[in-house]
Amino acid sequence: MNEILKELSLIGLIPVTTVEKSDDAVEISRTLAENGISCIEITLRTEAGLDSIKSIAENCPGVVVGAGTVLTVQQVEQVMERGAKFIVSPGLNPDVVSYCIDNDILVIPGVATPSDIEKALSLGIDTVKLFPAEALGGVKYLKAVVAPYQNILKLVPTGGLNTQNYLEYLNIPQVIACGGSWLTPSDAIKEKNYHKMANLANMAIKQILGFKLHHVGLNHASEESAKKASDFFASLFDFAVHDGTGSFMLASQFEFMKSKFAGDNGHIAIGTNSIPRAVYYLNKKGIQIVPDKQIVKNGKLISVYLDMSISGFAVHLVQN
Repeated sequence: MNEILKELSLIGLIPVTTVEKSDDAVEISRTLAENGISCIEITLRTEAGLDSIKSIAENCPGVVVGAGTVLTVQQVEQVMERGAKFIVSPGLNPDVVSYCIDNDILVIPGVATPSDIEKALSLGIDTVKLFPAEALGGVKYLKAVVAPYQNILKLVPTGGLNTQNYLEYLNIPQVIACGGSWLTPSDAIKEKNYHKMANLANMAIKQILGFKLHHVGLNHASEESAKKASDFFASLFDFAVHDGTGSFMLASQFEFMKSKFAGDNGHIAIGTNSIPRAVYYLNKKGIQIVPDKQIVKNGKLISVYLDMSISGFAVHLVQN
């Protein structure tokens, strides 16, 4: 996968933003990045579009800036000269797509029908923008359209997405990110209400990651010790005990280890909706993973330990 596309998929959201002043674009980008969304798509619907892309590229080095509403090859040249990292178009223009492919530029063209999808695939594009997603029929339509291409196509639905429905789209395996203007609403831009945009971005990231306490593991020196402790705890609170290979599990939340495992005292398991996105998010906060403590099942990462401990407990992520 293209490195820029990979980063967009790890963020999971592409704020589609139309500005009247390039100075606003910089502050918007900084606000989004500070709250977990380090990318933005600036549309070319206003005269400020080109200058906005340049300003973001020069002043927000950690932000992946792309150009939206790109209709011509000339516009591709203009936005790339100003620092754009990717191109998004409302439809599939063969000239634009071919130019981008020939010049190694990430392009995400808009599609609406299976015919559009097949045209994109024939041109060598496997990541497309379904637009306008909600007007076409929403999640139900997307699932129907992607079915014949589910192993070869990736989607970025855009158009009509909002705080109430974007997670439905993002839960579809072929959807790598969602685009939309709800994160940078026009009224907030006009009023310079960066607090509102910060709250929207922060809430969206929390929903995408879905962090929650999954279980706590308690280390014991032996199976006998773990059984004694788990039986006692279960008898006090009427918890059922499940005898597993390496531990006794109570109420799916307390794990009594039959031997010393990770951490001095044990481990804390944090559930998340997406381990790769959670790792990306935590890396931004300076938290790394332990390379040799990852569990992969059926090609998917289902558990990973973080290179940290708290109160003598190791910390690891598990899939919700």
